[in-house]
Amino acid sequence: MKKQLTLLVIGMIIVIIGTLLKIYHIEFSEYVLIAGLAIEAIVLASIVIKSLKKIK
Repeated sequence: MKKQLTLLVIGMIIVIIGTLLKIYHIEFSEYVLIAGLAIEAIVLASIVIKSLKKIK
């Protein structure tokens, strides 16, 4: 669980960096945003799946 929360925080940091790059109109900022959001989505999905398995 600690590893997942760490990855979630890293994803959030990447999204913030991507947003700042987007504000400054840097070319690759879209890819940074997509990578950060993808990391967050994967981690959140794994957390939800693990919590649903614990309920059963």
